[in-house]
Formats: sequence, structure tokens, C-alpha cells
Amino acid sequence: MNSVILLDKNFRQQDPVFLDVCRAVRFGQVTRQQLATLNERVISPNNMPPTDALYIYPFNKQVLAINIIMVHQHAQKNNLPVFRLLAHVSISKTNRQLIRDDSHTVFRGFTLGKPTLDNYREGLIPILDLHFGAPLILIAVSNDLQAKYHIGNNSTGTFVGFWPPSSNQNFTGPRNVSLIDDNTNGTVYYPAAGHEVTHLLIKIDAPSNKKSFQMPNLPPNVYALPRKKTTAKGQDGRKHIMAQFPVRLFYSSTGDKVQGASITRPVVLGAMNNSRTNFLYVVITRVLRLSQLYLARELTARDMTYCGPSMLLRMEMEHLAIKEAE
Repeated sequence: MNSVILLDKNFRQQDPVFLDVCRAVRFGQVTRQQLATLNERVISPNNMPPTDALYIYPFNKQVLAINIIMVHQHAQKNNLPVFRLLAHVSISKTNRQLIRDDSHTVFRGFTLGKPTLDNYREGLIPILDLHFGAPLILIAVSNDLQAKYHIGNNSTGTFVGFWPPSSNQNFTGPRNVSLIDDNTNGTVYYPAAGHEVTHLLIKIDAPSNKKSFQMPNLPPNVYALPRKKTTAKGQDGRKHIMAQFPVRLFYSSTGDKVQGASITRPVVLGAMNNSRTNFLYVVITRVLRLSQLYLARELTARDMTYCGPSMLLRMEMEHLAIKEAE
């Protein structure tokens, strides 16, 4: 069968007004009243998103920058230390000496909070800043761990500690560092010599309908994630073996990363992507209720012209309508 199957029911949203808005956005038939309803959710002094809101942007570059800024802002506001975890980088396959100094020429080619071009698909980050309680999303988890722990990539959770236990109390610092550029700075601590972090302890957000998983000597749903190895190119132009924890911060995300997920946190649409059909639909349908949605700016009638099915799907829908009428 060479045909398109159209799913015309939405079972996530229960609020009838919001459900009608979602359907209108999906099919590109938004009325002025529905557009006004959406724009009531624009951020203002009287309508500020909660501190645990997830900010959704179209592009990874935006997401990575927002995550770095927010992890330091949240830590400063709550008087929490930020720990900087450097990837373990070996000089070469034959020289296994590990580089643990981010002032080394190898690290000068790496960017804070951003995967290298060589490992962009896996997404491992050479320089990772965390504070206790930071939201995380799992990426590039090895197949054996996925099978053993019953977790998968895009699982979300909270950073709760380091392993071994001694590495939770032994750090050097503080040290002032640049973040996105020379105008944004933060303070970080590094693991002390002899107290290397071997695993991150992450409390996974387990759905209520799934059985909790418990690792030995850890509370339920707390997982000890080891580093994963990959290759990365330093400023010297040579490839090096790199091992880093397979996580990213989850203060912000792309729409693609959360597509299909039901999110219990409030969601902020940080920016539109009018080069992508139905990006708006993907974002607004992550939440269950309109009150969970926030907009960084007002949506316009022009934005609505980028909603609705693709041309191919429109033609198939018209064909199905004709068939149904017959």
C-alpha cells in the first residue's frame, strides 16, 4: 500500500479550547481568536515562566548557549558550586597519557558545552559544567548500558552526585572562567588530584507505569553512568581519543529532541523556526495545558502561514476527502 495514513485525533491535550488551537495549528487553519489565545501566553512581568521551565529553540547553537548561561545563573542564584568536568583526552592511540588541563593546546580547540565537529552526531561534550540538581538528558549511551539498565537516549533526569563518594567533597577552586564569550564569566571547581570522577550519578525521570530500576548500593532510579569513548580533533589538527560522560544539560532543547515527548515541566517557545513546517505545532503540543506554555514573543499571522501539512500531505488529504465523499 502506497498511501498516507492521517491520524486526526490528539490524546495528549484534554482542555477543549487548547485542543482546538493545537488542531488549528496542525492543519494551518488558525483563526484570529485562536492566535489571540496563544498570544495571551507571551512572557511579561505578570506572566513569568517558572524556574524549572524548558526553553525550546530551533537550533543546537542556540540551545547549547542557553544551557551554559542557565546552569551558571541557576547556580549563582541558589548559591551552588559549579563543577567543571573535562573529557579525558589521550594524546594519541600510541601515547595514552591523559590531558586534564583545559589550558592545554588540545582543549583550546574545544568549546564549552558544545560537541566537537568530529563527534557531533554522538554529541559528547569536551567541557561539561554541572551543579547538583541540574536537569540532564542522556545522549550516546552505549547499547550495553541501555539493555542492562533499561534506559535509552533522550531519557531525562537530575544530576545528584559523583562516584566514587570521595570525589563529592574533593575539588580545587574556585576559578573564574569565560563562558560563551569574553563578556560572560562564571566560577567553577575542578576535581582534585587523586579524586577523579569515574561515574555521574543521575536520578532518571521514570514514568509511573514502568517498574523502578535499582542499581547496587544506590537509591531507586539513580544510575551511575561511566564515560564513553570517541574521537575528537584538537586545535593541533590531530585526532585524539576522548572519553566523556554521555549527557547534556536540559535547561533548553531543540524541538527535534523533544518531538513525541510529553513534558511535565512548563515550556517556553524561545524562537520560531519558519523554515521548518509545523515547528510551532511540535512545541505547543509538548504540554498538556495552555497554562504550561509561554512565548518569548508574540506570534504573527505570518508565522501561521508556516503551519499546516506539507504540500504532498495536503494533496493526499484532498484525495482522501474525495474518496470519503464518494
